[in-house]
Amino acid sequence: MDHRYWKLTWPEVDAATEQDRMVVIPVGSTEDHGHHLPLDVDQVLPGTICETAVKERDDALLFQTIPHGYLPHHMDYPGGITIRWDTFVNYLIDVGVSLCHHGFERLLFVNGHGSNHHLVEQATRGINLQYPGARAAMISWWEIEELREAAAEYREAGPEGTSHAGELETSLYLHVDDEHVDMDRAVRDVTYHRS
Repeated sequence: MDHRYWKLTWPEVDAATEQDRMVVIPVGSTEDHGHHLPLDVDQVLPGTICETAVKERDDALLFQTIPHGYLPHHMDYPGGITIRWDTFVNYLIDVGVSLCHHGFERLLFVNGHGSNHHLVEQATRGINLQYPGARAAMISWWEIEELREAAAEYREAGPEGTSHAGELETSLYLHVDDEHVDMDRAVRDVTYHRS
């Protein structure tokens, strides 16, 4: 069986529910990421992390990445697509409830955009209320313990290196798709003061 939800036939979906497979749902955004990174950073990073994890398991399916999120504070930069907070939460609930309706009981939303965090959390609670037998949960990718440990060990920019379009996002995107990163246009716009 393919690990990608959208590549399954409906009988394969039915079989996946019988096997108690978990559905892993990357949640992203479309927004500015400095002068050097494309708009899809918050889609590509959680999508890649989720795909890598799901490929290593035989009890999980990868759902399509949710491409848009909540980012009214980024709309002054061209390119961003923002979804009203309540529309976004309800959309995620609808996705989760649809999956539960088909028989999936374990859902993990993996968030890729800071301002989505509490809204994705709210959506998982809404799913759990509608389907008390389900276990919907969420995590933002930068909360993954192994990633936090690696970032603390290898980052050069200090704590600011984990901020928006900083060293962490840039490094990860370089690893995934280096031809779409223009390091000649990268600008250091955060000053780190050591005490």
